[in-house]
Amino acid sequence: MKITFPHRILLVGLLIAMIQPLLAQNTVRIFELKKKLKTSKGVEKSVLLNQIGFEFRTSHPDSTLHYCRLALKISRVEKAYVPMAESYNFMGLADLYKGAPKEALKKYDSAFQLAESVSDTVQMAHAYNNTGRLFFEWADLAKAYENFSKARLYFESAQDTAGMAYAYRSLSDLFKSQHDYENALAMARKALALRQAAREPYGIITAKNQIGSLYEITGDFTQAESLLREAEEMASNLEDEALLAEIKLALGQLYLHTGSLTKALSEGFRAENILKRLSSTRLVGKSNLLLGEILLKQKQLKEALPFLLAAENDSRKYKQLELQTEATFYLAQLYGLQGANAKALVYQNQYKQLNDSLKNSELALQAEKFNFQLEIERNQQENELLKAIEQKNQATIRFQRYLNLGALLILIIVGTFSYFLWRSAKARKLINQKLKVQNHKLRELNEEKDSLMGVVAHDLKTPLTNIKSISDLLPAVATLSKKQEDFVGLIQKSTAAGLTLIDELLEIHTLENTLSPNVSTVSLSTMLQKKVESFQSAADLKSIRLISEIQNAELNTDADWLGRSLDNLISNAIKFSPRQATVTLRSGITDDEAWISIKDEGPGFTEEDKGKVFQKFKKLSARPTAGESSNGLGLSIVKTLVERMKGNIVLLSDPGKGSEFIIRLPLK
Repeated sequence: MKITFPHRILLVGLLIAMIQPLLAQNTVRIFELKKKLKTSKGVEKSVLLNQIGFEFRTSHPDSTLHYCRLALKISRVEKAYVPMAESYNFMGLADLYKGAPKEALKKYDSAFQLAESVSDTVQMAHAYNNTGRLFFEWADLAKAYENFSKARLYFESAQDTAGMAYAYRSLSDLFKSQHDYENALAMARKALALRQAAREPYGIITAKNQIGSLYEITGDFTQAESLLREAEEMASNLEDEALLAEIKLALGQLYLHTGSLTKALSEGFRAENILKRLSSTRLVGKSNLLLGEILLKQKQLKEALPFLLAAENDSRKYKQLELQTEATFYLAQLYGLQGANAKALVYQNQYKQLNDSLKNSELALQAEKFNFQLEIERNQQENELLKAIEQKNQATIRFQRYLNLGALLILIIVGTFSYFLWRSAKARKLINQKLKVQNHKLRELNEEKDSLMGVVAHDLKTPLTNIKSISDLLPAVATLSKKQEDFVGLIQKSTAAGLTLIDELLEIHTLENTLSPNVSTVSLSTMLQKKVESFQSAADLKSIRLISEIQNAELNTDADWLGRSLDNLISNAIKFSPRQATVTLRSGITDDEAWISIKDEGPGFTEEDKGKVFQKFKKLSARPTAGESSNGLGLSIVKTLVERMKGNIVLLSDPGKGSEFIIRLPLK
């Protein structure tokens, strides 16, 4: 079959008609919802039908009515009142966009009654908010404020963030109509923040559009244009023509306000073209008014007239009082410019009447706002009182419950306590017996240790002392060969190391059995100077310079313990320093303590060495530079002595950079 040109035209028309309902809404979301719809049943199917209908509300409200009626049928069968309330709310929105406000009001009332019957505060709040917007369109601002405020309270009590954003948007529009732009901006910003937190693109677009319009009114044109362009881009990406038309109207209003009439006219006609493709009538009057006002300012009176007449007719039809007031004002101006004074006078009188009506609405809003605030405070007080009574009753119930449980718990506790007391006494008896045995063993071990120390002190130290004495005399009583001298030196070195180890073991033993120091007044400068003099010969053997920088201080401490600590530190500094190095002794006073520093130029300590430097019998990586002995007890003794003197010792060292030991002791 051959397709003629007329048939082609018809096919194109049919294709446009088929794809037209897919424009101006979230096609991706609708596709996903319809996909889920195929496998859903019962209440779930009703909810999905409502959600699909909601997506068509602005562009194709008839589709909204269709899907929501299907949802209502299922909800009635399932006796599911919550989806039914939602259906009526969405159908009310569709009626409003179709230009049937009275039908919308009936739907909102049905939604509220159903939601109230099942205590569904969210749908009750939506019904309040939708009803408030209807009264706002009719310029009944007092009723609008009452409904918006109730919606806000219900949404906040239910913690419904999406609903709260709707309520904030509505209140912003209301404050804007009252020229309270500070509160209008505050409400709009709250709505935007909630939408952004929920990542809800449509809500973000409407909030940015609303804030941009407010910036335009307050004179911040740069911010206004920036926000409106952002909203325009988002709406274009989502292919939502209804939102795009609303943004175009806001941009047209902005350019009209700034005197850019060509841009304003361009945006106005773009909005008009979009609205012609949609079945929504809500914005048509606003579009006509904008175009009429722009053309009037351009002195194109003939072209402006049909737009202004259409705006006045639409606003009167849909009871848009504020829009009708503006339309009559500009019609009076236009007819005046044309010389049609009679018509101009008619519209002037209409404008005065409508403007007075608006002013009366504003006064009524202020009174209603005050009364409603008092009602809110009274309700809050009643709620607080009821809460207090309920808390008191709950406390009484809890107290009685605790009394009932108390007797049983007391019996259980007493029985349990008696049982554990018996078990504890038995266990304590066994533990005491074990401790007695262990204490006896510890006493025996301590006695064995003391005996060992006695052996070390007498049976080991005496022979070593004799050997050392004899080896010291040998060079004097006979002429020794070089090899014999080496052997004698080796004997002297070994016996000296053994005696040093025995002395340090005995010193540790003495410290462990001596709990308190023998306190006396010690002159720090005198003691340090003596130490320098006593170690000078040892330093000279390695060509080491001993430098002292001493600040005098007198402190109350154990002179013997302090002396032994300094001996060990100075001895180590010389022992581990290379030839021709420098060992520095310094002292001073800081606040209520004295400090002593012994610094050398030895190999220093690694991080691993620092962790065990004060432990007994720990061999470190650094070794004495002239073959001296080191048994790993000296620094352990120093730390014990310093802590017994209620002081502390710290080590500052890096590998290859020497070491510095700092002792800090209290002056008293």
